[in-house]
Amino acid sequence: MITSVIARVLSIVGHPAVVVPGTILWLSSRRAAQTEQAMAAGLAAVTVAVVVVVWCLVQVRAGRWSHVDASKPD
Repeated sequence: MITSVIARVLSIVGHPAVVVPGTILWLSSRRAAQTEQAMAAGLAAVTVAVVVVVWCLVQVRAGRWSHVDASKPD
C-alpha cells in the first residue's frame, strides 16, 4: 500500500508537466537579467500544463477516457 502511494507521488512530482515549468521558474529566479523572459516562459509552460490536465480530467469524467494505473495491469 505505502509503495503505491510513494510511486504515485513520485510519478506526479517527476512528471514533465511539473518538472519543466518548475525548472524554468527556478532558473528564472537565479538570473536577474533575464527574469522577465524566463518568467514569461515559465508561466506559459504552467498554462499549457494546466490546460492539458484540465482537458484530460474532462475526458476521464465524461467517460471517453479511463484513468490508467500502471500498477494494475488488468
